[in-house]
Amino acid sequence: MVNEHNNGNDPSDIPKGDPELLERVKMAVHDAEFYFWAEIIKHFPEITTGDIDPWDQMLFDRALEERVYKWYIDNHRKED
Repeated sequence: MVNEHNNGNDPSDIPKGDPELLERVKMAVHDAEFYFWAEIIKHFPEITTGDIDPWDQMLFDRALEERVYKWYIDNHRKED
């Protein structure tokens, strides 16, 4: 839902408009994040644990979902 506080690119609006798109965004982020961390691990072999603060992880996930959703909205050509 677009309101005076956002321009329609807020993922919190997706469930109201398109829950299928929200699920696709979440799955894409989940899958991509696995490969992201795998690549990070390759570059830092001296790190032997994968601890991330749960709050930081939630914020990271949310930021990725927001960017993927915005990318989708900016690049998806709507059918007339």
